[in-house]
Amino acid sequence: MPSSDSRIRSALYVDFDNVFGALLDLDPKAAIRFANSPQDWLDRLALLDLPPPSQRAFLVRRCYLNPAGSKPDPESTEGRRLIFSRFRPFLTRAGFEVIDCPALTSFSKNASDILMAIDIVEALTHSTNFDEFVIFSADADFTPVLRRIREHDRQTLVVSSSQVAQAYRNVANKFVDEAGLIDLISPVVAPDELPNVLATADILPTAPARIGGAPSDADYEVLRGRAAAIIFQMLANSSGPILLTALAEELRRELGNVIKETNWLGRGALGALIDSGPTARLSRSHLHIWDPDRHEGPLQPASLKPLPEFIAQICRVTEMPRLTHEEYSATFKGLATFLSAQPFNLTLITQSVRDRLKSNGIEVGRNPIGFVVRGSMYGGIPLNRQPPPEAEEIALAFRTSILHNARSSQMEINDDQERQLTEWLSVDV
Repeated sequence: MPSSDSRIRSALYVDFDNVFGALLDLDPKAAIRFANSPQDWLDRLALLDLPPPSQRAFLVRRCYLNPAGSKPDPESTEGRRLIFSRFRPFLTRAGFEVIDCPALTSFSKNASDILMAIDIVEALTHSTNFDEFVIFSADADFTPVLRRIREHDRQTLVVSSSQVAQAYRNVANKFVDEAGLIDLISPVVAPDELPNVLATADILPTAPARIGGAPSDADYEVLRGRAAAIIFQMLANSSGPILLTALAEELRRELGNVIKETNWLGRGALGALIDSGPTARLSRSHLHIWDPDRHEGPLQPASLKPLPEFIAQICRVTEMPRLTHEEYSATFKGLATFLSAQPFNLTLITQSVRDRLKSNGIEVGRNPIGFVVRGSMYGGIPLNRQPPPEAEEIALAFRTSILHNARSSQMEINDDQERQLTEWLSVDV
């Protein structure tokens, strides 16, 4: 159980080669931020998906790295390589114990996964009695380790930078996928994204300046600015929509009795407060609030489109997005159009294709588009290649990855069903 001081006693294990290498293929700038500024994402990870005032205390921080490992620098035109050892000082400065894992074979295979597994299992009997184990790796070989952790009644958080087996996802208590990881390590706030109140949030008062009377207009302006800063910060630290009840609790904790005394800072209700001022651009339902530039909205039952029986089944098994044939076709075309005009970047391509489809009356969120992007890459099409792939090539690669994932889950697929999937994931002329 978590300690009484609201700390989650966490042990953190990072397979650097696995995470950094996959990130480099998806978003080179995000990969460099991950390696150069680990303290930034550690601070956000400490609060990720936790109700206030809880936060993670990373009592163990271990990073497993091949000092001679390297990857081609995708932004270099001179064949430069990124040597992993160059990032050691940044990891050490962030409090990591860096464990050297040199290659053991001519194929550059190292023992990081074995060393991590041994360290994790040993930590289960540590006198600290860790509440949670956080594992940065997409290697499904850790599935038995996660099961062992669960047997000891401990929590697990898995962070992956690439597509993983469904069994690996499901055995973890919490799972952060590639898009969530990029969101985690991206700057919390873009300069043009939040109002200026964030710059002064730390010095704003938490109660009206005038004592013994009704707040003045200036008091209300300051308080609403403070509330907006809190709302934006909570959303920046979250990988998805947050409950309005959690937001209300945080506002009451930060602003105190002034929330009750002023009836939601003069707005009469939390919803009315959100719908005014700089937070008006945010999206909310009767249960959740989310930032449409960062998060997908919570899935509503009505949004589950009716699909043919086999297509619905393969969506359940592989988590393939429940899109219509027309939506898939438009998505493949949108991806090809983006790649023909500019270099691949996971963050930019999902946003650009979503906006392009929306302008044509097709509603496909960034998460499904990101799933198609990653599936296509795992199906054998490097989206950063030159010349860029055509829509038909992207569709074929995505179909290949879906079939592989389905069969890896021991799903039996006959020739007729395979033809049905091929037609569903084809590109209309």
